[in-house]
Order: sequence, then structure tokens, then C-alpha cells
Amino acid sequence: MLERLEKYCNTFGPSGMEDEVRRNIIADIDGYCEYSTDRVGNLICFKKGRQTRTNRVVLCAHMDEVGVMVDYVTPEGLLHFGTIGGIESKDLCGKYMVLGEKQLPAVIGSKAIHNQKPEERGMCPPVNQLYMDIGAYDKADALRYADVGDCAVFRPNFTKEGDFVSSKALDDRFGCAALVEIIRGEIEYDTYFVFATAEEVGSRGAQTAAYRLGADYAIVCEATAAGEEKITPPHLSPCTLGEGAVISVMDGGTIYDREFVEKAEGLAKENGIKYQLKRLPTGSNDSRMFQVSLTGAKVLAVSAPARYIHSPCSVCRTDDMEQVVKLLKVLTDRSYE
Repeated sequence: MLERLEKYCNTFGPSGMEDEVRRNIIADIDGYCEYSTDRVGNLICFKKGRQTRTNRVVLCAHMDEVGVMVDYVTPEGLLHFGTIGGIESKDLCGKYMVLGEKQLPAVIGSKAIHNQKPEERGMCPPVNQLYMDIGAYDKADALRYADVGDCAVFRPNFTKEGDFVSSKALDDRFGCAALVEIIRGEIEYDTYFVFATAEEVGSRGAQTAAYRLGADYAIVCEATAAGEEKITPPHLSPCTLGEGAVISVMDGGTIYDREFVEKAEGLAKENGIKYQLKRLPTGSNDSRMFQVSLTGAKVLAVSAPARYIHSPCSVCRTDDMEQVVKLLKVLTDRSYE
């Protein structure tokens, strides 16, 4: 799975521009399931199992990643921008970026330290004081390569070190890789899979997919923020690397079905799968759209803990990711009668 994860993570795909991610996923699932793309770019898949379900079960992961969008080109040829999804300025300043699907190299800069006033030093400039530099001579030169509305993401940088992987876009290319792993194997029951668009800007893709599919049960696979225990007090750390798959009880968008959570815990224990409960109600994901759409669905989120999420170098442990895939497989093979 790691080779597939590397390919997905290194792919350009901010919210609204998930085309290349979708093409890569289709190349990996072609022949293993039926699939189609809807009007908002969601990839909707149906995998035939050995048996037919009475209830409709959907597994979901999102294809998009956080990024920035150009909103102004200066006379000097610098590109001002706004953020796509939740990125803090501290994770942008001085970072390498790639602009557009051609992945034009860029760097985000701000005022050099020797040009700063004393009160500016030690402070992270707000996003509206940052800019992207593509090496243009002036505005006319910059407009040969970029314009308002063009998007950029962190430069591809997938790295594996021992039991850890670090990369941009582990949220949620890991979820995509996990679902592809399930699709490419044998499953017991008919199951739907959604690779959703635009999660980072409000779960817009999942909203349409949830309404279309009318799931009875929905399982969202994510990467979720983990605290760095050396600098974060334990009671402020939502989950921990190395402690296995994360099962959410509540987050910023969803209160999860208690029976579903307990069933997932029971199945993890029965099958020797390492898991942990998410300790803080932080963040949000596509689960909320499935929970409130149409007649509603019982929802569950199973995630890999990730440090430094929404940054150029999120960090996950390979064994945590393996536990997530094992739990998803067990959950997929239930009848849900």
C-alpha cells in the first residue's frame, strides 16, 4: 500500500482540482469494481461481494488537499493568495510550493528579518502579508505562467523513515489508499465506496454523494490530528501515534452513533486490531454529511493518527495505517442486518 500512498500523496489535488487524484485511483480500481463520476467530481464505486446486503453501506475518503489560490498579481510579479482549507500562516511562510497541475515551482516568502521592525520580529506574518515567488521579472512575466484563480499545494515530498512516513496530503490520501486496498481485495458483502471532493472546504462533495446514495451506514476513513506528546499535554492530545486506529466518538461536526462505535470497538478486540478512542472533539470530516442527509445514516469515523496535519510534512506510523485497513476490512465484511 505504501507505493500507492506515495503516488497519491505526491499528486496535485487541492479542493476543486481533484482530477489527477481521481485518474490515479481509477487506474488502480479499474476491473475491481463498477465506478462513475458525478457532476461535482466524486468518484462513486460499487464493489460486488459474495452476498447482497439488505442495508446500504458506504465507505468514504476524500481526494482533496489543502492549498492556496492566487488572488492578485503584483507589479513586481509576486503572487498574493488566499488559503483553501485550514492552513495557518506558520505552515506557509518560507515553504516550497507547486503551482497548477503542471506543478510550477514556487516559494512562499515574506519580509526578510533585517527589513523587519523590532515589533515584527518573532511574529508569524498573517496570510495576507505573504506571497508566492515564481521567479518572474514583473507582472507581465508572471502572467505568462500564472493568473488569479490558479491554485498551489505544498511541494511533493513523500518520505519513509523506519516505521514512519511523512508527506503533504496524508489527509486524506491515506484514506484513499486504504479504500483502494479494500476494493482490490475480496469482500463478503456488496459495498459502495466514495472518493469525495472538496472536504477541506466544507465536505461539499460528500453532501451530494450522501444524498444520492442514501446510506444506512457510512464509514469515513481519515487522517486525524494527533498531538505531539513532547510539547502537548496528554489531556490536550486527541490521539497518539503508535496506539493504532482512531475511532471517533465526537468531533466538531458529528456525534457518532454510539452503537456503531461500540460495535467497532468489539470487532477490533475480537480480531486483535489495535485501536484508540479519539480523546478530544476536534476537527470535522465527511461523516456529518452522511449523518444528516436525506433520511440520515449511522456513521463511524476510523482514522490514522497524524502529527502536523495540514502542513507540508504530516507524519504517520505505518503500523497505525495497517490497523486502520484491518479494521475497515472487518467492518466491510459485516452484514449490518
